[in-house]
Amino acid sequence: MSESKTVEQEIMELEIKLAALRVKQAEQEEMVQKAASIKVAALVEEAQKLLAEAEKIATEAGIGFAWDGPGYGMGGWFESGEWNASSQSC
Repeated sequence: MSESKTVEQEIMELEIKLAALRVKQAEQEEMVQKAASIKVAALVEEAQKLLAEAEKIATEAGIGFAWDGPGYGMGGWFESGEWNASSQSC
């Protein structure tokens, strides 16, 4: 048996290395997605707390305010202690 590798052996070794790199890349992408999910959840929680605070202040002061979301149908106004969808005015 020859000590030199055949072309087929070299190809197989390269395919194994490539597969290992793809696994590593997938793991890194998963870590980035998990980190982003945690950050987004924290920001949503913060926004909910701030909106609840705005509701409380508006209710105590007897005023209303409008909220425009980033997409159609996500807005509305808060008045007399309750939310009204922007679609109610259509």
